[in-house]
Amino acid sequence: MKVSWVFDVISPFSYLAFPRLVELPAHVQLECVPVLLAGLLKHFGQAGPARSGPAAPIIAHPRGDSQGALLLTAPGVRRMVPAKR
Repeated sequence: MKVSWVFDVISPFSYLAFPRLVELPAHVQLECVPVLLAGLLKHFGQAGPARSGPAAPIIAHPRGDSQGALLLTAPGVRRMVPAKR
């Protein structure tokens, strides 16, 4: 039996799941398929969880595009602005 594991290469959850793959039965043939979730979301015109989920109100995109830096804000925390290049 062949199993494809499609994982986001920058996801910490992929990193944490990887060691568990050795627990698969010996007869399972594993195919690892690395992807960039951000690229898939952009290709299909979808907003990521940070832009559409519960965290959306506290994450600001100053330029309004995917290239802008994320500025995290929270009540009582001073807003951090990236240095100009």
